Amino acid sequence: MPKITEARVPIPSRPNKFIHRLRACIRSHNLSVSTERSYVDWTKRLIKYYGMKHPEEMNKRDVERFLSYLAVDRQVTKNTQKSALNAFSFLFNRFLKIPLESLDFKISGQVRNNPVVMTHEQALSVISRLPPPFKLVAELMYGSGLRVGEAVSLRVQDIAFAKRQILIRNAKGQKDRITMLPNRCVESLEAQILIAENLHQHSLSRGEGAAFVPDTFGKISREQRKSFGWQYIFPARLTSYEHNNSEKVRFHLSQESVRQQVKEATYRAGLCLKITPHSFRHSFATHLLETGANIRVIQELLGHSDVTTTEIYTHVLNRNLDRVISPLDQLWICS
Repeated sequence: MPKITEARVPIPSRPNKFIHRLRACIRSHNLSVSTERSYVDWTKRLIKYYGMKHPEEMNKRDVERFLSYLAVDRQVTKNTQKSALNAFSFLFNRFLKIPLESLDFKISGQVRNNPVVMTHEQALSVISRLPPPFKLVAELMYGSGLRVGEAVSLRVQDIAFAKRQILIRNAKGQKDRITMLPNRCVESLEAQILIAENLHQHSLSRGEGAAFVPDTFGKISREQRKSFGWQYIFPARLTSYEHNNSEKVRFHLSQESVRQQVKEATYRAGLCLKITPHSFRHSFATHLLETGANIRVIQELLGHSDVTTTEIYTHVLNRNLDRVISPLDQLWICS
């Protein structure tokens, strides 16, 4: 049974253990579940690297050495090293109140490889082998260009069926954007919303029914969070306590469960590609370019702040390649 909840790890109301206190601090800053998971994971890796040395006994040189180790010995990408840096910046600057200033470390020279892009047939082959509701999640990633986190955290009121549009709230960079709703997803989406509504009615009958809404969304009252519009379209099966342990709320389907299901479907499809949920978003952008869509429009649909980020997809295009003749073949034709 796949993990289907994005709920936070429970912590005591008065946390004493170091990791529990760190989690409580992260939640007090209204950071997301995935950010909490990342910060805690990097903190544990730092502690383990120094033989279970307590972070309060560390200094900036310890952090510098670990970041250099990631670049030189582990050869992680720049983005991975940046994730570690962000985690340690929070750990020391905000949680431990130990300033990390002017860090001097080896910056990773590893760059991210060109994105893995599936053909249309390959994308549909993987999607067809996914069970519900993961099939619909993948269809939205491929058909609308959603990130996996954006897909699983969609709420009922984010769907405009009449306009065939999807509102992405508080996306990367804390920006909202609108993207397309494929006609092919409409019927499945309506059925999934009905499933979410039945689960919500059951929760209301038990005196619960509030959806998790981060504070970054602004002031949302308890009654509003219990309304159906705020419910997740892909809800977690079980409820769990929100960050202040004051009330049980319902989170959404976990990103990790989607990754696992996509991995298994890729294997069943017999594809020798390293396909992840993000591959559907890559394929969405690339296939739009192939059909002649304006790159500025694609930039808006993807939510990129800089068009140069979108332009990476021009490097993986095979457009017009079939019209280009190899020099070797030209020699053969002339001979």
